Amino acid sequence: MGRCTNTSNLHLHHRVEDSGAESGNIKVYCTQCYEMLVGKGKPSENVQDVSTDTRERALKRAGDRCECTSTAGCHR
Repeated sequence: MGRCTNTSNLHLHHRVEDSGAESGNIKVYCTQCYEMLVGKGKPSENVQDVSTDTRERALKRAGDRCECTSTAGCHR
């Protein structure tokens, strides 16, 4: 299965916790993929401590869509 194609209800999530809130440490997930990620024991907090500029850079890097490539069944 390829990358998720969802472009709405996007959430930011730290790639590595406690490693800062710069755009390179942030992944973008739709609600469905984010909930699957949280269900796998990952921290459940959506990234809140980012500037508007960092948020925009992360979304631009992600192509304004979910970055999930999981095969766990979250892409419907």
